[in-house]
Amino acid sequence: MQARSFSAPLTVLLLLASGTMPGCNRAEQPPKQDPTQPLPKEIVAAPAGAGQPPKQDPPQPLPKEIVGAWQKAGAEAGWVGLASNGGLDFQDKATGLADAVPAFLFSWKDGVVAKLPVPAAPFGLILGGTEVTDAGLKELASLKSLHTLDLSGMEVTDAGLKELAGLKSLHTLDLSGMEVTDAGVAELRKALPDCKIIR
Repeated sequence: MQARSFSAPLTVLLLLASGTMPGCNRAEQPPKQDPTQPLPKEIVAAPAGAGQPPKQDPPQPLPKEIVGAWQKAGAEAGWVGLASNGGLDFQDKATGLADAVPAFLFSWKDGVVAKLPVPAAPFGLILGGTEVTDAGLKELASLKSLHTLDLSGMEVTDAGLKELAGLKSLHTLDLSGMEVTDAGVAELRKALPDCKIIR
């Protein structure tokens, strides 16, 4: 009896296992990405503005008739905002200022502000270094859109600060160089929790 040969079936099994058997193809694999090559644009490119904070509209100047009325009363028109050192700065342009709003640099005169037209848009008032008293601050109560107020260096006491409690739109208040107490400032913070107070 002749010995049977198993070489042919063994060859077939090896071909099947290797996937080289005619008509027997492995599932096609996607080509590997060369790590030295840039990713396709559809992968790299992100939607315009993705991950960026929404752009804020630039501040708009106040109406000319309002600016003219304040200038006629002796005010200088410009812009006020936070400078790089964290303090308030008044200048003729808003460039380089954070939270900039149109503003008036005003030498205080009792009874004048109460007669001036009140801007509807947020604005600032620079009174630092002028002779404003506690009683004078009562005139600011009508400025409901007042955004920034500089009272630095003025002789105002805790009693005067209470006159500012109704200015709910106030965003930044400079009290540096004033003889107000911590207790007085704390009371004002309760009334204006969203206001940044500089001392």
